Amino acid sequence: MSQNKKKTESDVSNQIMTEMETKEQKAEEKTAETSQSAKKEKALDVLKTAGDKVKQGCAQTGTAAKKLFSSENKAKCKNAVKTVCIVCRKCLLKVKAAGAACAEKLKAAWNFVFSEKNKNAVKTKWAGFVQFVKRQCRKIKAAVGKMAAGITKAWNKGLTEERKAFIKKKWSSFLSLIGKGIEKTKVLVKKCGAGLRKGWNKVFTEKRKAFLKQKWTAFVQLLHKLIEKVKNLIKKGNAGMVKAWNKVMTDERKALVKAKWTAFLQVIRKLCAKVKALVKKAAHAVYGVWKKIMSEKNKQAVKAKLSAMKQAVVHAAKSIKQKTVTKIKGLKTKETAEGLRTYKLFYISDYEKEASYLRDMSLKGYHFVRNDGFSFDFVKGEPKNYFYLLDYYKVDPSAEDLEKWQEQGWEDIFHAPVNYEGSWHFFRREIQEGDMLEYDENNDSRLELFERLTKNWQGILSIVALCTVFSIVAISMQIALHGFPWMIAICVVLTMLCLSVFLIYLSMYYRTRLRIVDINNTRREKEENEQAQRKEM
Repeated sequence: MSQNKKKTESDVSNQIMTEMETKEQKAEEKTAETSQSAKKEKALDVLKTAGDKVKQGCAQTGTAAKKLFSSENKAKCKNAVKTVCIVCRKCLLKVKAAGAACAEKLKAAWNFVFSEKNKNAVKTKWAGFVQFVKRQCRKIKAAVGKMAAGITKAWNKGLTEERKAFIKKKWSSFLSLIGKGIEKTKVLVKKCGAGLRKGWNKVFTEKRKAFLKQKWTAFVQLLHKLIEKVKNLIKKGNAGMVKAWNKVMTDERKALVKAKWTAFLQVIRKLCAKVKALVKKAAHAVYGVWKKIMSEKNKQAVKAKLSAMKQAVVHAAKSIKQKTVTKIKGLKTKETAEGLRTYKLFYISDYEKEASYLRDMSLKGYHFVRNDGFSFDFVKGEPKNYFYLLDYYKVDPSAEDLEKWQEQGWEDIFHAPVNYEGSWHFFRREIQEGDMLEYDENNDSRLELFERLTKNWQGILSIVALCTVFSIVAISMQIALHGFPWMIAICVVLTMLCLSVFLIYLSMYYRTRLRIVDINNTRREKEENEQAQRKEM
């Protein structure tokens, strides 16, 4: 009984499913019929509109043709067509005659080369070749047909209706997964954007923005004050120079100087005229001797010698270029008994760049040993992933601190003394996969050093700026008073030197000030984080 009940239930379900399928098929057929009818109506409308446009165009073209082609124009066109036809007939007749002549010549040549025996042999060979090609084509067609039939059979066996449906389901599921992944990525991107905005707002708060604005305004005010002081000093110096010049150079002395200068110029002009005359005479004499001596043979020999000289000069220039390139490379890097010595410039604020440079060299197999100003000494060995840390200490670290750092894996390789006090220590640690570096930087001592250096550099910048201003004033005074050219040249050289020194110290000052701002920001962030943790506790 239970089996019969199951069968009845299955039959009912199958009937319901068949009814649903038939309903769906009918609905699809209705939609297809409606769509086809709509498409037909649209197509008919398009054809009607196109026919109307064609009728209008034909009518317009007919009217235009009637207007353009009158009886006179028709007669002219008929005459032109007749003339063209005559010319074409003449050309065709000439072409036919030329073709007939060529055909007769080819027939004569064919008959001259190929006798009856040869013609029959060629015909038989050609017929055999054609039959062979036809046989091969038939074989290829049969093989292709067999291959196609086998492929179709294998395809039908491999991909049944069930498998096709299964593949469609898998493809649809794959597309749905891709869509879900795209939606998830969009959500993650939005979250990341929101997080970055929050982090930016946390880092650059209104207080920090106001602090930076205050520092910048104070720096601008200092610059304006310095510029005003320099302007006042220039005015005072110009006035003093003018007074001293007027006291020293009276009208009588100016007249004497002018008279001596004019006399000197007259003597020089006379000497230049004499030299020009002598050069002209020598040139005429040399030109005459050249014409007498230099025949065509001698000219060719001279040309050959000149070409040889040019080649020698070019070769020498190339060798000098190569030597200079090798010398420049040798200046940047030199091989030593231990390993390698490089020459590189790093500012005192570029300690992170210096550390990354040392790490890159250790990855290449050159490990840092010592530093002497611009030179870096490396020992050659196996490439290792060393992380370098440069830190400033006003007082050298104790033995206990060094032991702690050695236990953590840090090595104190080298320490370079600073001009004022203290020293820069070079630490390194080998990094392996999965290692997380945690270290504390000595920012307090770095702040003290950077602030001290910036204060000293402010005085140097003001002095160099005054020197540049005085040199510019001296140049302008020399030009206005028609001074000696060698004095003007000396003043120009001094201004260029002062400007270069000013720019170097200004770049150093700017970089160190940025480092000071970064260190202050990190300290404030730490303090704020500690306060927040305390509040949470």
